[in-house]
Amino acid sequence: MANRISSSDFCKLSLPGERITLKEIDRTYHPEMMQALAAGTGVPIERVRETSLLSDEGYVFLYRQYGTTEWVLPTVNVDGHVSKGLAYCPQCLQTDADPYYRKSWRYAFNPVCPIHRVFLRQGCPECSKPHSFFGVGEHSNGASLIKTCMHCGTDISDNESGSDNPELIEATLRIQERLNLGIASDSFEVPGYGPVHVLPYLRVLHALMRALGTPTMAKWVIRHHGESLPQGIDAG
Repeated sequence: MANRISSSDFCKLSLPGERITLKEIDRTYHPEMMQALAAGTGVPIERVRETSLLSDEGYVFLYRQYGTTEWVLPTVNVDGHVSKGLAYCPQCLQTDADPYYRKSWRYAFNPVCPIHRVFLRQGCPECSKPHSFFGVGEHSNGASLIKTCMHCGTDISDNESGSDNPELIEATLRIQERLNLGIASDSFEVPGYGPVHVLPYLRVLHALMRALGTPTMAKWVIRHHGESLPQGIDAG
């Protein structure tokens, strides 16, 4: 954006002759691009890598060159998953001096903004189309690409969050904080089993969440463990 060109044009100029996919550039391993970014910005290569999802590969998720990756919200339609766009907290984008996307927003196990205590949004609140600023040039009105819908021009940070369920948000946030604490310490304590490292724990949890997406399993959980569900969840 500082160079007033699209990210795709920037990549073409930085690495002539290279074919780079920008749909999910934050999880695409391209060492030449990382070297170019480090050299051009004066930022150490280690820091450049830390800003991408690659620093968590093999730890929080297993890398896949194509298709969906456990816990990483897709920005494109793949493997039958329909992307709703980049997740974001409208209040964070509204209060940022220079709006930017948090790395934590890319993970499905972080659905709540811990600062503003609202569910992250996906897509434009006006036209409902998936929001993404990858590969888009500067808007003629000078608005920030980070928080401007490329389809209708709406400022997505103006989205009101008053309809969120406070009780459900607090219950979800407690689970989210426990998960992030376990990730930070690389250990989850499983009753009756003992400590488990992050990667196997999150892989099993991901499989369980996929199973709960089926009506039969969801009904079984509600029937046998309904009293354990956070308040505000619609059992139906």
